[in-house]
Amino acid sequence: MATVDSKQIDMDERVWQQLLALPYSIEMDDEGHLILTALQGPGLTFEQLASTHPILPNDLAWKVETNAGNQMIMSPPPHTDHNEFGTEILLLLTRLLPNGRALMGSGVQTSNGTRIPDVLWISVERRREHRGKISYPEAPEICIEILSPSNSRREIEEKKRLYLEAGALEVWICGRDGSMKFFDANGSLAASRLCPAFPARINILD
Repeated sequence: MATVDSKQIDMDERVWQQLLALPYSIEMDDEGHLILTALQGPGLTFEQLASTHPILPNDLAWKVETNAGNQMIMSPPPHTDHNEFGTEILLLLTRLLPNGRALMGSGVQTSNGTRIPDVLWISVERRREHRGKISYPEAPEICIEILSPSNSRREIEEKKRLYLEAGALEVWICGRDGSMKFFDANGSLAASRLCPAFPARINILD
């Protein structure tokens, strides 16, 4: 990892100065994520950041996750295609699996911190168990990642493993061309078993 300044990232200078004022060191990894490490103490968990310690700027557009060492992992704002894929996946899940809820932006507690799938689907029963929580202590049944240019194979493989380990029944990966890949704990699937009618490719051009 390397030190970083505002010239290397697409972030408002005012927001950047607010980050610099935090009691955290800031570095950038090889995938373009900002890694914030507490200068003293263990650092804050995702749940502390989101509730009793709202220390991050309110207008920070970057996605914030944490790892097991309570480092903050900040990912750049997604491109417009990424958001369109996410919206289309959410709408399809809402229509095809009405016995649950499709959501965006919710955290999942894993063995390596709290991670945020781009889209998730959770059944009525599992949602009832965890209502009111800041993040899900048990992964929703379906966790979906949409690939961005900065995502490495290693990063996506780790997230897939973490979601399945945390209780997800399936993990889906949406490629940058809209192609869908489906996985469960045993490996790759030809199609989703939880949602067999889900298409093999998402089209955002119509």
